[in-house]
Amino acid sequence: MEIEMSKVRFGDQFVYSFASDHNLFITGQKHDKFEVKSATSQFINKLMPYPKDMGIPEYQIAYRGNPRYGNIFHDPYRKCFYRFAYEGADLNLNNKDAYFNPPQFSIIIFDEHLIKIGEVMMEKNKYLFDNNFVGPEGLYLSKSHPLSYEFDEDILSFDIFVPEEI
Repeated sequence: MEIEMSKVRFGDQFVYSFASDHNLFITGQKHDKFEVKSATSQFINKLMPYPKDMGIPEYQIAYRGNPRYGNIFHDPYRKCFYRFAYEGADLNLNNKDAYFNPPQFSIIIFDEHLIKIGEVMMEKNKYLFDNNFVGPEGLYLSKSHPLSYEFDEDILSFDIFVPEEI
């Protein structure tokens, strides 16, 4: 069973984010040495290991219900990185929209040296966890969560997230 991993290229380096690891792994183009940086979410207390011998139904329940990290993005316009974090939830297996779409997640913000500078919890049932991208205006967050009161399956809709100093 393949476990989720996200990577982003930054200059001549690659930054790896694994679903069940608090750390980020930075390496050069040869991938011969890795630097490890702590990148823990304040909303994830404990990550659960994925057993190697589980079947697909068990994997889906563990993957969707347990805390995990999602994609990492580099924002060259604001010289920062974003890492998605999902704190886990009790799953309602009878509601496929809730089962397949995490209800709430946070975004961890790092500076260009991958030093954590903040984290924000996103509104519940508003944004999709894994349908986002970076553009000149900011981080585009898909508003196509099927449990959102704004959801319209005929329209692709995004909010733009821009980190601000407080």
